[in-house]
Parts: sequence; C-alpha cells; structure tokens
Amino acid sequence: MTAEDNGKHFDEGWTLRTLKQFYDQVFADLRELLLEREKRHDERAEAGKSSAIASSESLKEYKAGANEIRAALNDWQKTVTRDMVTKTELSSLEGKVFAVVDGQGKELKGSVSTLQASMDGLSKLIIALQNSEARGEGGAAAKQSSRSQSNFVIGIAITVALGLIANVVTIGLVMYKIFVSKGT
Repeated sequence: MTAEDNGKHFDEGWTLRTLKQFYDQVFADLRELLLEREKRHDERAEAGKSSAIASSESLKEYKAGANEIRAALNDWQKTVTRDMVTKTELSSLEGKVFAVVDGQGKELKGSVSTLQASMDGLSKLIIALQNSEARGEGGAAAKQSSRSQSNFVIGIAITVALGLIANVVTIGLVMYKIFVSKGT
C-alpha cells in the first residue's frame, strides 16, 4: 500500500478489510525493517566478537613477549650485578695494587742504587786500570782485574734484570689473586 492508497481509502472511508490490509502492510514493513536491523546488529556483534578475540590474542602475545624481555633483563641484571665490583671493593683493590706496586718500586730503586754504586766503583777501577796500563804497571794483573770487573758488572746486570722480572711476575700474581678471589 502506498500513500496514495491511504489517501484514497481515507477519502472513501475505511472498512475493516482495508484497515486490516493497511495494518498488515505496516506491520510487514516494520517486521522487515526490524529483521534487517536485527541482521545488521548481529553482524556488528559478530564483528565485535571477532575483533575482541583477535585483540585479546594480540594482547596475550604482546604480554608474552614483554614477559620474555623482562625475564631476560632480570637475568642480565643478576649476572651483571653478581660480576660487578662495588665502589668500596674497587677502592680496596686499588689500595692493595698501589701498595704492591709501591713496594716493588722501592725494591727496584734500591736495586738501581746498588747497581749505580757498583758502576761508579767499576768506573773508578777501570780508570785506575787504564792509568796503570798507561804507566806500564802490572799488565797481566790489570787484565785479570779487568776481566773480574767485567764479570762482576755482568753478574750485577743479570741480578738486576732477574729482580725486575721477579717484581713484574709478583705484581701480576698479586693482581691475579685479587681478581680471582673477587670472582669466587
């Protein structure tokens, strides 16, 4: 039924049959409209459910990834803090290393002083030997003395070199013990 039909019936007057036809048509149109809207509503609800499920799954994956990262960071932090030296420990270790180095330096200075004194003495003997050879005195004795002095100088140089090597090895061992004891 159209608006023209409604007007025509209105002008002619309503009968029960035309009124029933009119309301049947209105109810059919309303029912069709409601079914169409219900169908759209159901489609929207279904789309909402599927997007909610998809976003829920995405959120679960995101949280799982975040938890993995958080666990990795916690493991890294435990490892780093376990192996790190505190400022107090570092100051203590630094003091120990400096004490060892200072002690070795003093020993080295003592060895250098001894070597310098020996070299000064040898220089005086060499000068005296050269003077005695220049005068022609004690040629064989001078040569023997010169050899003895040369052997002495070589012995002192070897002793100083071994002392330096021992000092370097001692410093290395002390530092190794300090850092190994820190690691355990």
